[in-house]
This record gives sequence, structure tokens and C-alpha cells, in this order.
Amino acid sequence: MKKLLIILPMLLCGCVSTPVMNNTDLGKVDFEKLLNSRQGKACQSFILGFIPFGPGASVAKAAWSVGIKKVEYVEYITVNAFPIVIQSCVKVYGT
Repeated sequence: MKKLLIILPMLLCGCVSTPVMNNTDLGKVDFEKLLNSRQGKACQSFILGFIPFGPGASVAKAAWSVGIKKVEYVEYITVNAFPIVIQSCVKVYGT
């Protein structure tokens, strides 16, 4: 029983997810052009944090789904309802 009380907190410590910070100069982004460009999205979901389902979240799949040949901007979206479902999506903008 003591071993379980020691091991359980160690397992739960790895359940924290930290956001990824990206330093992008938004002054160089043409938002008007961005809103008028094509948008593609690809998602991958995980049940219980490790059982995958869905087609997969990749830039290539998101671009291919709407026929984008030149990717200009990539957005990563993660929705967390841990431990039940985690959904990671990639949204691409381009021409």
C-alpha cells in the first residue's frame, strides 16, 4: 500500500501540459490577406490521453484537404478535457 501511495503521485505529475510560446512579429502579418485566403484544418483526438482516433493533425493533411499549395500561416489548437479526451488541431492558411 505504501508503494502505491509513493508511485501514484509520481505518475500524476506527468499529466501537466504547458502551452507553447512562439515569438512572432505580428506587425509583419497581413491579416486582411489572411482572412481572404483558403483555410484548412486537420485534427487528431486521444481518448484517455494516449489512444488516438481521427485522421491525424499535420500541416500537410490540413493543406491538402482544401488544395493549399503555399502555406503562409499555421495555427495550433489544443482542447483538453483531460483525462477523457484531448484534441489537437492544425489550422493552415494559404493559397
